[in-house]
Amino acid sequence: MPPKIRKLDHFKVIAFTHSTVGIEKVSKLFIGEDEYVDRLVPFKEMLQLDEFMFLATCNRAEFYFNTHRPVNNSFLRKFFTKLYPDWSERDVDKAVDMSSVVDGIDAVRHMFRVAASLDSLVVGEREILSQLRKAFQKSKDLSLTGDFLNLAVRKTIESSKKVFTETDIASRPVSVVNLAYKELSDRYISPDSPIIVVGAGVTNKAMLYRLKKAGYHNFYIFNRTFSNAEALANEVGGTPYPLSALSDFKKPFAALITCTGAPNIVITESMYAGLIGSDQNIKPIVDLAVPNDLDPQVSKNHDVDLIEIKGLKEIAEKNMARRRQSIVDCERIIDEKLKEFDEVYQERQIELAMREIPTEIKNVKTKALDEVFAKQMVGLDDESKALVTNILSYMEKKVNAITMKKAKQIMLEKRR
Repeated sequence: MPPKIRKLDHFKVIAFTHSTVGIEKVSKLFIGEDEYVDRLVPFKEMLQLDEFMFLATCNRAEFYFNTHRPVNNSFLRKFFTKLYPDWSERDVDKAVDMSSVVDGIDAVRHMFRVAASLDSLVVGEREILSQLRKAFQKSKDLSLTGDFLNLAVRKTIESSKKVFTETDIASRPVSVVNLAYKELSDRYISPDSPIIVVGAGVTNKAMLYRLKKAGYHNFYIFNRTFSNAEALANEVGGTPYPLSALSDFKKPFAALITCTGAPNIVITESMYAGLIGSDQNIKPIVDLAVPNDLDPQVSKNHDVDLIEIKGLKEIAEKNMARRRQSIVDCERIIDEKLKEFDEVYQERQIELAMREIPTEIKNVKTKALDEVFAKQMVGLDDESKALVTNILSYMEKKVNAITMKKAKQIMLEKRR
């Protein structure tokens, strides 16, 4: 059976992102990985898609697929009805109206830009590339992908790696947690040093995960809900305490990290004075709360090295501005890689179209030896037979190479 040749404009992307529909609507499109077998596999068959891949993150949901059919409202309505059978007709209509669809080389460009984080909520974050690779692998494992997506994703990864290594798009941290971690790391605190942590919410968790990865493990974790402090201490190492115990805490510490959702000051001047006791060493304090957890009087009355949210956000904004300045260089790299992709894609189509030619040529050679010139071959000695066979095999190899080379030359001439 001859290979199925797909035109580039058969490749489609339907995208819903934070910038086009908002994060809340994106979340409605989420499909759990445990549902992929029951939902994605039959869905591909129902819509007769040649290939299919689903990418879902916290701020985007995207569908990559190959189909010869036009992606119009009728197609989209069927697409969402089959993939989300629990949706109401109104939900389907909204999804159709909000769908952003691109195809062909523009769809490939979209994939390149997504993986390079140029379309991310935080430009320059590398996580999206690993998310796309994971999405592709899961689709591949379910036999949802084929020759085109294999090539497109491979070239997407190459393009993204070049963007991240040859531009400044990801060179400067822009998240408050990453900046706070960098600032604290610059203080050269020993990984064995005890650190007081006030609050066990998302921000402090992220901060402590970074510190744990760097070898820190001695945390005194205080939280209003003790069970949350206990759970975090079990994950990162250290000892949990109820927040009420902070006022009477007397153990030495090297740094203090705080981030709670409290509307008022959590660490008063008198409380801090009790914490340090007679220790007059300058303490790094990381206050990531809004409003601040730390009493302003602490900085006035004690020698502290304060790292606070306001200053970190100013650094983040400057770094983000510098990242955005790199987008021009990123787009240039993507243009280069798109041109390279198109060349490889066209060559691949020729290879697929001509994949049966070597077999057909071999069949001609076999028929010539076994049928057309069989009587003449019988009259030859073994050495002569071997010579004839070798000559035909040589010609077979050369004809295949010349045919492929000529086809590629024709393709290149058509581009000029």
